[in-house]
Order: sequence, then C-alpha cells, then structure tokens
Amino acid sequence: MSRIILTIITALVIRTTLNAQTNLPPLKISGDRKGFETADGKPFFWLGDTGWLLFIKLDREETIEYLEARKQQGYNVIQVMVLHDVKPAVTK
Repeated sequence: MSRIILTIITALVIRTTLNAQTNLPPLKISGDRKGFETADGKPFFWLGDTGWLLFIKLDREETIEYLEARKQQGYNVIQVMVLHDVKPAVTK
C-alpha cells in the first residue's frame, strides 16, 4: 500500500475517532473562504500546537500528559505527522 494512501487512511481514522469521542462537529471552509466553520455555520477558530513527532518521541503516558496540558491551555487542534520518513537528497 502506498504511503500516501496509508497516511490518508490513518488521518481519517484519527479524525473519526476524535469526532466520536468528543462530539466535534464536522468542519468546512467558510463561505468567504477565509477560515473554517462548523457544518451549522458557526465560526471555528483554529488554535493549534505543532507536535510533529508526537507519535515517535513520546510514549502513551507522555502523549496523554501532553494532550491534557494543551487542552487545559485552550488549544483545539494538535498538528502531528502520522508518518515521518526522511529520505536523503537526490544528487546527480
């Protein structure tokens, strides 16, 4: 299975799981195309933290602690890399 397909499937599983656990409304691009809104038209402010290597650097307990801290700080989005693959630069 290609990495792109695996990444998309993993992201969808995570999104679906989070929606089921927290009753998050689906998001869409706003009518003015300048932001996000919920399916019923309420503005959604994306306050995110970047934990790019969260799944690689932290164990389960540390991940839960990190996510709980961000929740307490008011973040509503955590951006992470599902797959991290460093390929060497191609030289000719």
